[in-house]
Amino acid sequence: MFNLSSLDTQPILWETTTTERRGTLDNAAKQLTEQLGKNVLMTGSQLALRQLDEAHKKQPYVREEDLNIQISDLLKPFSLQAVWADEMLTRVKGEKKQSAQTAKLMAAQKCVEIEKINLRLQKLLESFLDEVIDRETYVAAKAKEMSQKKSLEEQSTALLKGQADWLEPFQSWTITARNAGETVINGSLQQKRVLAK
Repeated sequence: MFNLSSLDTQPILWETTTTERRGTLDNAAKQLTEQLGKNVLMTGSQLALRQLDEAHKKQPYVREEDLNIQISDLLKPFSLQAVWADEMLTRVKGEKKQSAQTAKLMAAQKCVEIEKINLRLQKLLESFLDEVIDRETYVAAKAKEMSQKKSLEEQSTALLKGQADWLEPFQSWTITARNAGETVINGSLQQKRVLAK
């Protein structure tokens, strides 16, 4: 599309004033235009507008009614039958319940481990108070136990909080696919555009 080979006409900008330099550049631009044709020299903006105009020439105007029909035809194969969607949603609900039960069970196990750590911390404190262990050993052991306790508490909270977050996108997609058939028939053009994305 564009010829970027080296040019014979290179302006020499040895002139001392701005006016002389502009004159030299104008003469060089005139010579290039004579040798290579019109629109050889363009600014970046001119080039971008030219490419944009060419892109618009390739895409004819489509009436809104025709666009609505075209989008509807494209979306029809992607609608999910209601029976299938209901079955998928039932399975998602069952998976959510199972995931919640598993999360509660694992959180309970974490709580049991936290209680064991609390008992060890209590014994550690008693050993320190009875002067069985020195202060440095007590501080190091307490820091280790507290770190484990904090980690287990965070894991337990995370388990109870995000029980089935991974199922939400699938559930949303299933509902959208089930409603796609109705959107194709009764939806507005904007709703169809959103669905097509």
